Amino acid sequence: MARSIRLAVIPGDGIGPEVVAEGLKVLDAVTAAHDVKIERTEYDLGARRWHATGETLPDSVLDELSRALANRNAAVLVAPPGAGKTTRVPLVLAGEAWAKDRKIIVLEPRRLAARAAAARMASTLGEAVGGTVGYRVRFGSKISRHTRIEVVTEGVFTRRVLDDPGLAGVAAFRLSSCGVFALHKG
Repeated sequence: MARSIRLAVIPGDGIGPEVVAEGLKVLDAVTAAHDVKIERTEYDLGARRWHATGETLPDSVLDELSRALANRNAAVLVAPPGAGKTTRVPLVLAGEAWAKDRKIIVLEPRRLAARAAAARMASTLGEAVGGTVGYRVRFGSKISRHTRIEVVTEGVFTRRVLDDPGLAGVAAFRLSSCGVFALHKG
């Protein structure tokens, strides 16, 4: 029996639809080999306006993304750098009913970026890193049994998928444009 997971693929600035399509093909191939089902809905929620104005993701977009993921297993959100894809989206998704008692995984390309993203989200919550938000990178981690949002590097994520292809205990993961390229290279 196929296991369904909720997957948020959120590409960033400068990522064309053909790159997103290629990245999703790779994800489909990996999940099919492990009997995991992914359904997708793609959204472009005003990315051109955000590129022009530099504003962050409005709450209405975050609400729409949450509704989309409650009804579908994937969404593609296109927004420029600094709009909140890394630091706002995971915090919103962690509060959703479908994510209760499960983790949100955020993939970052480098250790420094992973630590910085975790620090920013933890600061937003008024907590220290390792509480609700933590990170796991090569040669170190700050997580606890209370960690709901885990920021990881590509290598850590790859190891996790190899050890547990169904990603048990994971409600969603946020894959950046760098992650799409990394999956595409492999």
